[in-house]
Amino acid sequence: EIYVVAVCKELAQRVHHLPISVLNAVFQFDRHKLTIYYASNARVDFREFVRDLFGMFKSRIWMEKVLLSNPSGSSSLFERALETGQYFEYHLSSPHQFRYERHT
Repeated sequence: EIYVVAVCKELAQRVHHLPISVLNAVFQFDRHKLTIYYASNARVDFREFVRDLFGMFKSRIWMEKVLLSNPSGSSSLFERALETGQYFEYHLSSPHQFRYERHT
């Protein structure tokens, strides 16, 4: 799955020029579904991106947007961490809500 994240980042940034940060990728146990977790401040058209990923991995592709925020309401800490590549651990508390912990 580390390879999948690297491929997704490469395709998103250099090939399709998408305004996203790929955070993680997880295969379902039977490898029939690939879930890609990403962060973005804008609406993104993934049609060509998903077609290319399907061609490479032969799995159903699910794009899951992760909203990054901290308790003070400022997202600058998280945006800066994504740009610098610092590691965040996320916890799924509900299907659409994540909590991030910073590891330095």
